[in-house]
Amino acid sequence: MVAVVVAVTGVSLLGSPPSVPGPATGGVPAPVEGGIADTFTCPATTTYDWTRPETVTNDYVAASLLGGPEAQARTHEAARYDYREDGDRAYLRFGNADGSLATLSEFTREGDAWVRRRTEVCTGADGSVAVPVDAPFTLGRKGTTPYPARDLSAYRASGESVLLDHRGYFDGIGLVRHRSMYATPCARRLCVTAGDPGAHTTLRSQPHDGLPHDSTFLFLPLDHMVERRNPYGFWLLWDTEGGVEEASVELRDGTVLPAQRFRGDGWSGTLHALVAPYDEVEAVMVDEAGGETVRYRPEELPGYEARLHR
Repeated sequence: MVAVVVAVTGVSLLGSPPSVPGPATGGVPAPVEGGIADTFTCPATTTYDWTRPETVTNDYVAASLLGGPEAQARTHEAARYDYREDGDRAYLRFGNADGSLATLSEFTREGDAWVRRRTEVCTGADGSVAVPVDAPFTLGRKGTTPYPARDLSAYRASGESVLLDHRGYFDGIGLVRHRSMYATPCARRLCVTAGDPGAHTTLRSQPHDGLPHDSTFLFLPLDHMVERRNPYGFWLLWDTEGGVEEASVELRDGTVLPAQRFRGDGWSGTLHALVAPYDEVEAVMVDEAGGETVRYRPEELPGYEARLHR
């Protein structure tokens, strides 16, 4: 049997934005002025008080009017932007392609300069980066069109690339980004790649001891976890010998979430993938083909230490 171990490559600070109208510049669509909702509709927001800079530890949020509102929208790859002045106050808003409000920065005039005062950004529930989706603990396509596998993988495939998951997340300034995740046999390994064409994190598999590996760090981009959290736990088990009948996660309330199985043309095995609310996981279980069920506490599994540094 072969299970997964991890290696990280090519992580960037910004994902690719949703598609918006307008001419492309440098591969990124030009931001559109206007068309942004007046109020936030995301699950929660976080406010940064620039009058108390010692309290702001998230360097990703760098509100500025340098170069003008459109230049700032380009810098942050916002699909939409809006700017207005009201006496000694100015307001810069960033929005997603669908017009939802993502970021609101307020400035005050001091002499001839605009000085940032506060910035409010979208987040998921309880400060997470997760965009709400239907059936969040089921892998699959969630919403927009996935990025092509050929644009993500840095490895030469020896079999079919199979989409595991595609969903949105809130980046560091509250904009909705999307990442796609594919599994692809590559030589004697199984490679799992997650991200967007501009930034991908790759998980490689190689011979090990048959344990499910905690791959939570791969599920949503680490670069956007500053002052945020990832609510998902994610485990992968690559079975090339048919030794696994089923894998599952047991929650503290007794709920059992079964693994999803993935297999493509040219594959030499089956990938068992598990998603669960991490803080509620009691055990990760493997039903072996011989009839034995093995239970593991999350902290017993390889990759757990990497999760702590997400």
